[in-house]
Amino acid sequence: MPVSYGGLHAMHGHADAGLGSASHAVLIGIDGLDVRTLHTALRTGHAPTLKALRESGAYTDDARVTQPSSSLVNWASTLSGAPPAFHGVHGTRTLGTAVRPATYPDRAIYPNLFSTAREVVPALATAAFVSWPPLMQLLQPTGALNASVLLTCQNCQECIEVEPRLVSDFAAQLAQKRFALSWIYIDMLDECGHTHGTAWDGYLPLVQKVDSWVEQILAALSAAEIRKQTTVLVMSDHGRESSQGRSHGGFSTSEMSVQWLLNGPAVRHGARLQWPVSITDCAPTLLHALGITPSSQMHGRVVSEAFEGGRRLWRAREFATHNQTQSSSDSVEARIEMAEARARSSFSHGVASGVAVCVCVLGVAAVAAVLYRSKRRRSISPDVQYTHLGGFGGNLPNF
Repeated sequence: MPVSYGGLHAMHGHADAGLGSASHAVLIGIDGLDVRTLHTALRTGHAPTLKALRESGAYTDDARVTQPSSSLVNWASTLSGAPPAFHGVHGTRTLGTAVRPATYPDRAIYPNLFSTAREVVPALATAAFVSWPPLMQLLQPTGALNASVLLTCQNCQECIEVEPRLVSDFAAQLAQKRFALSWIYIDMLDECGHTHGTAWDGYLPLVQKVDSWVEQILAALSAAEIRKQTTVLVMSDHGRESSQGRSHGGFSTSEMSVQWLLNGPAVRHGARLQWPVSITDCAPTLLHALGITPSSQMHGRVVSEAFEGGRRLWRAREFATHNQTQSSSDSVEARIEMAEARARSSFSHGVASGVAVCVCVLGVAAVAAVLYRSKRRRSISPDVQYTHLGGFGGNLPNF
């Protein structure tokens, strides 16, 4: 029986589902892949690898990023399993002079996926391959990594040229060194989205290129004979604004919703997750799959319902009913459009109401001004006022 706590019901679920199910874990971070573009790529055959992973894994296209929907904040949230108010990173300009991490002295480093894993299993082989320099500061202390590679790209064209080498290097070392816990970061889609927008004719071919890189990574796992023992998590740090797909950083649904895709041993097949998922759940879930208990500093949860035998640890009745009606992959896109339409409608109604209120206030002010002038004239020249009013037998109204 569930234990009721107001509108929520705590469930005595199978919290150990998936615990220690994998001996290897790979986090594939695709910067700025929005849900709408992803769905287009899946429909048009530009993302066959991601489609296959979804069919044999558990996923949601409504995972939420932390606010605001900017890159560095959300990669910090992904690695630390905590929101910005706790990990202290709020943007590149404040990196190094950020908000002090909660319960830590100033300039301290908040625990991350790798430092937590190495604290529990010191001999664990770890690696991070990235193309954006600020991410290296999120990976401190670097002693928690056996391999850390930075190949910098700062714009669309540079990433198109550099990141194939980054992925190839990662795949080669993964096959050779068989890292137990690794992360590869891909920036090309975000940089090219900023430059050209997601409606650009050349954008879907780039999504197809990223999909081929995911396939290359999976092939490396197979070559090392560890694919069946590896949990793979594919996710993005933010979506994009819905008009041209050039920018992000705001609070719209299209910017805040992303794909979260888990695949590996003991993971359910073709399971569309119906319960809330956050990118702060990435680190706890990967550690759980490796048999490591997430640290208390991680505010995210283990997404236990993604694993066979797992079930939700809590539910909200109304939320469950709503989400169970959203069965198709297009439902998230439709909900994004509906939410933004409601926001525009609310704004229009708000403007109309504001105009009406202003007109009303101006009308009242005008009447009050007339009455004030009328009273002032009576007090100065009652005879004139009496004549002006047309004669009340000498008794003027007392306003």
